[in-house]
Amino acid sequence: MTLSFLGLGMVLSTSATLFTMMKWIGAIYLIYIGVKAFNSKYSPNVQEEAAAGSIFNKAFVVTALNPKGIIFFLAFFPLFIDLNTSVLPQMLILGASFVVIAGLTVTSYSLFASCIRTKSNSPTFHNFMNKTSGSMLVLAGVITASLSKENM
Repeated sequence: MTLSFLGLGMVLSTSATLFTMMKWIGAIYLIYIGVKAFNSKYSPNVQEEAAAGSIFNKAFVVTALNPKGIIFFLAFFPLFIDLNTSVLPQMLILGASFVVIAGLTVTSYSLFASCIRTKSNSPTFHNFMNKTSGSMLVLAGVITASLSKENM
């Protein structure tokens, strides 16, 4: 969102080379973490050590390298900005609103995941989830790699 405000969205929407480079970096990273998840084995100690910081860092990298998000903000936010008044406070309000809503959504997912975790602490469940999520990430990477700017 910040990168869109600073103009990277405009660059990505006009530079096919930069867009393609960002798309391939994101696709390769998705495939990498998908294969890593698919091949990981359940270990109670490892599951405990996969703390919030590690998960947050991975999610941050995937989100930051997603050119669709940058272009989304570039296309979406101007619809709600009145050019007859100061633009910066409007951008800050829109950005803060998005961050609060996204934070509440992610918190809800985290609470739900915490509930499931206590009820499903078995190697079979974790292996199934690793295979499923790994396959989905690889598929997302392949789809990302196959998209062109015209498809978005």
